Amino acid sequence: MKTLFANEQLWRYLAHFWMAFTLAVGLSEVAFQAFGFLLSSVAVMYIASLSMYAGTKEFSRWHELYESKRHPGEFMVLLWTLYMAGLIAYIVGVNNGSRIPDALISTYIAVLGIFAITSRSKYEYEKRLKEEPQKE
Repeated sequence: MKTLFANEQLWRYLAHFWMAFTLAVGLSEVAFQAFGFLLSSVAVMYIASLSMYAGTKEFSRWHELYESKRHPGEFMVLLWTLYMAGLIAYIVGVNNGSRIPDALISTYIAVLGIFAITSRSKYEYEKRLKEEPQKE
């Protein structure tokens, strides 16, 4: 039985919710200068839930409890990269004095960092599996 903190699926859903909320608030701040007062708070909630998801997933992997369900982080990194590039294109194209809020830049860097750490962890885990003698 999984506890609340070990429930990988719960953290994945929360991370997706907070990501969508962060993206929406960030876009509204850049495009309409609205809801900027919420951005730092929702971004922190997103990074916290993403960290919990990544942590529970990696803990499960290393303790051989993890069953891959094909939720690759590459898609999240790609989504964030396209989002940030889109914001830059919007700001350059509209030239209304908007800028990318620091909270979004920090969040993007955090997403990249979490992905880098979990990717390395996955690589090391798979390398360890290949090096171990096969159990019969």
